[in-house]
Amino acid sequence: MPAPAPTWTWRDGDRIDLSLDLSLHLWVGERDCEGRASVYRGPLLLAYDPRFGGTEFQALAPLKASGVTPEIAAWQGYPEPWLLLKLRAADGAPVLLCDFATAGATGRPYHTWLRVEGAQAQPFSRQNPLRSAQLKRPAL
Repeated sequence: MPAPAPTWTWRDGDRIDLSLDLSLHLWVGERDCEGRASVYRGPLLLAYDPRFGGTEFQALAPLKASGVTPEIAAWQGYPEPWLLLKLRAADGAPVLLCDFATAGATGRPYHTWLRVEGAQAQPFSRQNPLRSAQLKRPAL
């Protein structure tokens, strides 16, 4: 017989501390997605939905893989995204990326493979099974 599962009784003052890496990172595409990358914030895949940015995808300037400082962006429309980040394209134009779950919620096409300047593919390893690379923030 298996051992009984341990039980826990919550008491006043008990707490759980959880630490998550929510930094931006890239998964650089290969084959059909060569020259593009998917952008993540922690485990969340981000997407470009033109309803937030107004620019059609084909006209969107590439993002940069370094010097990135994301900002949380506000949105008043419906449906409201879970997460909306403002990044800067290589030409300085703002680019709004939303969480994948919200992308396309109004029926518009969205994109997760974006052009990113300076993105380098990462080899698979036990330390990096996702083969992703952090977007470099500017030095302070």
